[in-house]
Amino acid sequence: MINDTFTSSLSPSKASSMKTAGNGPCEYFHGASEALHQWRLVLLIGIMFCLYATPSVSQPVTHQIKLSAHEFEAWNFTPKPDDQIVITNHSEISHSIYITYSDGTVENLGVQTPGEKVSWTVPESGEYILQCWIHPVIKASLTVANSASVS
Repeated sequence: MINDTFTSSLSPSKASSMKTAGNGPCEYFHGASEALHQWRLVLLIGIMFCLYATPSVSQPVTHQIKLSAHEFEAWNFTPKPDDQIVITNHSEISHSIYITYSDGTVENLGVQTPGEKVSWTVPESGEYILQCWIHPVIKASLTVANSASVS
């Protein structure tokens, strides 16, 4: 009954071919379903390409700096804005690290006893001076790159 109702709404040649082949409405729309599946696949591939081709926004990174009794040990990274710098006191004496910004602003990270860590989040690109209040000879320059220039 459903087959006859459905096929009667089709053109006579379509209805005839469905009845003679023994196909129901599901078989008739099978070709349309495959076309829809192909479009979904093309759309999915397009979305994947766009996601892959879009530059990713990098997440902040945590960098480690070691502080000995007499100096900041050399590091091999270039931080970018929003990265975190963790300074670990590897000496047997206390230190008090402060950071001088390029505009002269000073940020004090506080007293750091042996084995203790202090952290600082990089606010923007530029040059920063890391120094110890207690031992002024302990001094280093930190260059922070623009977010776009670091990959």
